[in-house]
Amino acid sequence: TIKPRFGYIYRPTLTDVKGIRTKKYVIEVEVLGIYVSNDVIYIHTCMYNDTNISFEVDARQFIVADKNLAKRTAQQQTPLEILRVCNDPAVVRGHQRQRTVFALPKPTIADDQVLLLEIIEKNGARHQTPEIPSREISNAKVL
Repeated sequence: TIKPRFGYIYRPTLTDVKGIRTKKYVIEVEVLGIYVSNDVIYIHTCMYNDTNISFEVDARQFIVADKNLAKRTAQQQTPLEILRVCNDPAVVRGHQRQRTVFALPKPTIADDQVLLLEIIEKNGARHQTPEIPSREISNAKVL
């Protein structure tokens, strides 16, 4: 039941969320949409690599963290299992963009928490961590 939803979400012109992005080291990660269906949350992301050096993805993880601690420490963090991924690239080449849809179990996120998407670079330090506020999760579009 998860797989058919990816086709709808992965459309190229679909952008239902604005302003959730992080840009460091000339690499940008943006959340394009957040959707819910049958207690599964779908998060549509796009990664832009505006450098000449490829970004090799070592790991991706979603973590529920306290809002005030999210930037500084590793306390009060709960990792979420990724149920399925649509278009999961191992490498984002220079001057390319890569869209990915993640399916996660429906998280319970308090108002003072955020959902972090950590994208860790293999053998590098250009890690990306966009923060998704709890209100965006609770306002997810129903599929």
